[in-house]
Amino acid sequence: MKDRTVILLIAAAALAIMEPPGRAQQFEVKTHQLTNGMKLLMVEDHSIPNVALYLFHRVGSRNERTGITGLSHFFEHMMFNGARKYGPGMFDRVMEDNNESLLSEQLLAAAFTAHPYHWPVVGWMVDIRNWKREDLIEYYKTYYAPNNCEMVIAGDVHPEQVIELARRHFEPIPAQAPPLPVTTQEPPQPGERRVLVNKFAQLPLLQAAYHTSAAAAPDFVPLSVLEYILLRGQSSRLYQRLVDKEQVAISVEGGQSAHLDPFLFQINVQPRDGVRMDRVEKVLYEELDKAQSDLVAARELQKAKNTAVADFYRSLKTISGKANTLGTYDIVFGDYHRLFQTVDLINHVTREDVRRVAKEYLGARNRTVAILVPEAAPGGQKE
Repeated sequence: MKDRTVILLIAAAALAIMEPPGRAQQFEVKTHQLTNGMKLLMVEDHSIPNVALYLFHRVGSRNERTGITGLSHFFEHMMFNGARKYGPGMFDRVMEDNNESLLSEQLLAAAFTAHPYHWPVVGWMVDIRNWKREDLIEYYKTYYAPNNCEMVIAGDVHPEQVIELARRHFEPIPAQAPPLPVTTQEPPQPGERRVLVNKFAQLPLLQAAYHTSAAAAPDFVPLSVLEYILLRGQSSRLYQRLVDKEQVAISVEGGQSAHLDPFLFQINVQPRDGVRMDRVEKVLYEELDKAQSDLVAARELQKAKNTAVADFYRSLKTISGKANTLGTYDIVFGDYHRLFQTVDLINHVTREDVRRVAKEYLGARNRTVAILVPEAAPGGQKE
């Protein structure tokens, strides 16, 4: 009885910390806009003598076109060209694409047929080889202009001093004509698509992706809760079924990421050696079908929501995390005020919401499947 009392007291304390939902993460954000259109978001936090500063530019592969794919990624990596400690190209060699990344590249190319998400973030090699200097200059001038940029700063600062320094160092940079809006929308997928990639490898890989919503859309939050139920941790449904119970895989991971336009809910499976791929797929789709047909248990739903809320708070724990999250919400989710609604939105997800989004988005005709088929190396040995 004593142990039970202690557990109840701990639980009550945890609930007290988290209540009322949506308030604990509130902090004051001050905004300012320079005459050249650059937006400033400032959070004053004197808890430690540290400052985090981010510059967010509204640009990515969605803003590229055929012939200049990869330019956004190129400018991002210009900062990694070299340093005293790391020589030229070292960052890129460390972060070079692996088998999973290669397969994912082909998956995206098959899943998207109209939207610019069709091409990989790094761009197509044929485009990279044919870039013109004028392309880079024009792209940089348009998308890295101050009127297409937000500066987010958090920490041991005084907003009036930040504004004064920003006026001195950033305001002289001239604004440019605003970028053209991205109007292309991916049409509904009429049926399952499949991709096979043959490559030297020790084991096959399976990736399944489903078209879902943009970050700012209402379904993004219930899809995030569904992600926790299906994929987060060793107690998740897919890990329990594929890895523990059926033992057809050695790992399963994935989920969705926040994008300005509708993107993908992706599941990556590493099958066990010797297990047929059709068996792995059968088990995977059976488990996804359950999420579409049956209501999740109330306790399982609450566990997923508790973990999602805890992860959200954890993202705001540091000054850097606070600045990064603030900028991400303002750019990708459309308004930084959405950040202060996140906990309430998570807590209001119902069992019916989870089943609805699973049924709407995780169906077979909305699925793209990519499989890496290992090829034997010379001499009959696998790589």
